[in-house]
Amino acid sequence: MKLEDCKNCPHHSGYSQGQIHCRYWGTNINSVATYQDGNGIIHAVGCPKEK
Repeated sequence: MKLEDCKNCPHHSGYSQGQIHCRYWGTNINSVATYQDGNGIIHAVGCPKEK
């Protein structure tokens, strides 16, 4: 999933220093890793919503 799509998710709570902050599991904030592809687009790795 692209970072821009992640930001539109109701569980998204922030992005900083290469980590996406996600409230998918309720009150706990989970960090989701990211990577940048050859085109400079940032993608989420291991989104709990996609599992």
